[in-house]
Amino acid sequence: MIDSVMIITLAGKGGDGAVSFRKEKFVPRGGPDGGNGGIGGNVWIVASKEVTTLANFRNGRRYLAKDGISGGRQNRHGKKGQDAFLYVPVGTVVREIIPDGHKEVVGDLNHDKAKIIIAHGGAGGRGNKEFVSPTNQVPLLREQGEDGEKTEIELELQTLAEVGIVGKPNAGKSTLLQQLTNAKPVIGDYPFTTKQPVLGVMEEPTRTTLIAEIPGLIQGAHVGVGLGHRFLQHAERSGLFIHIIDGTSSTVLDDFNMVEEELKFYDEDLIKKRKVVVINKRDICDSDDAIRQLRSKENLKEAEILAVSAKTGEGIRELEVAVWELIEEYKQNTNISHNQTLEIPRKRRKEVWEDVEWDETNQKATIHFSPAIRLVSLLNLDDFRVQPQLIDELRKNGTINAMVNAGVKPGNTIRIGDWEFEWEYEV
Repeated sequence: MIDSVMIITLAGKGGDGAVSFRKEKFVPRGGPDGGNGGIGGNVWIVASKEVTTLANFRNGRRYLAKDGISGGRQNRHGKKGQDAFLYVPVGTVVREIIPDGHKEVVGDLNHDKAKIIIAHGGAGGRGNKEFVSPTNQVPLLREQGEDGEKTEIELELQTLAEVGIVGKPNAGKSTLLQQLTNAKPVIGDYPFTTKQPVLGVMEEPTRTTLIAEIPGLIQGAHVGVGLGHRFLQHAERSGLFIHIIDGTSSTVLDDFNMVEEELKFYDEDLIKKRKVVVINKRDICDSDDAIRQLRSKENLKEAEILAVSAKTGEGIRELEVAVWELIEEYKQNTNISHNQTLEIPRKRRKEVWEDVEWDETNQKATIHFSPAIRLVSLLNLDDFRVQPQLIDELRKNGTINAMVNAGVKPGNTIRIGDWEFEWEYEV
């Protein structure tokens, strides 16, 4: 079972703007009519009940949306790029890996059709019609489309089960799950028979619930010993636990404490969840003595402790009743909402481009400012009419002001994108 994957998503680049002028009969002085470029496609992560694992992402690393279409003449705007949809199981947590290396949860897709834009498409570039002004009636400017957002993310699947069965290896978790639900787990008389969470449905005529068997926990599981560290994440989703203990063990209380400690070390909130403690193998053990040992622990004096035989079925009905009562109590206390938000908002992370790199030795300034670079990249700077228009636009969008604040003076060399020139304007 694939529990987590790391992938890179890349949204579509915005389409370029167009430079065009009306050329119609009887319209000798047609104005600019260059259309804007289309927005780049977004990359979506969508939860689907039809998907059960993250295995589809095992061989893939990069997922791309389509670029927006460039604008055209006669005010034709480019078409938006096609979005990319990545379908994941319900219960997938989406973490974005920030440039400084830490991970940030940006989406918890815990119900069917929940979705999030994980990479936003780039804005389309403006066509020359957008640059018309009282002082520029024949604009020759246009913008390059903005690059799409690139994100590195981790997808982690956490089982969505109201009840989790926890305990040491060979305590009887798989056999108990088989008694309570329709699951058919692999059962064997050796440690770590279960190597991945197993789900089953416990049902009555008017209600159902999902139960997950969490693979056996041993001391050190929270730091990766055994199998527990890989699957403790699945315990986070459970509203309550069935903590099963092997009644034939000579260290019943120690077994209980060890599992509780591992849950606490992984996430302290896990031990705060309601639970029913089950002594298993009552057909071959002194279950009354085991219960007395557990009752000696202060926080178990009033706890629900039952004795069952997962093998023969003794005591299973009493356990079902106790579990249903805890489930109803859990639902009432958590006020589960049925009006779940389908689309999870996430703002685009933008790099800071407002920077002027100053080379004192060569008296050269390199402008790192996205609006300026998008303008310069598509222009025919050999056309003597373009440069004055460009300088005027750079003045409007704040580029010139940033240059002056950085100490640029007439005679200095300026580089914006691939355009390098000598600054000769007084501000």
